[in-house]
Amino acid sequence: MEDRVALPPVAWEHLTHGVCRKSHGELADEAGCSHEWVKEAIRLAKAAGIGEHRPRPGRWKDDTNIVQIVENGWIS
Repeated sequence: MEDRVALPPVAWEHLTHGVCRKSHGELADEAGCSHEWVKEAIRLAKAAGIGEHRPRPGRWKDDTNIVQIVENGWIS
């Protein structure tokens, strides 16, 4: 249940930019929750087919996650 706290900033980014490219830290700050709650919410979004992971090639650290909402009913 607490994981849902991180989802409104994701929905806002999706509505204004088409996708959410913010880091877990940025989403946690906006939602007023912990970094772990954001990570869990993103993990659940990925499991539901809403999120997408964008790895960088080579040994570099991954870019921020791209979360794309594919079901309009999710943000209403």
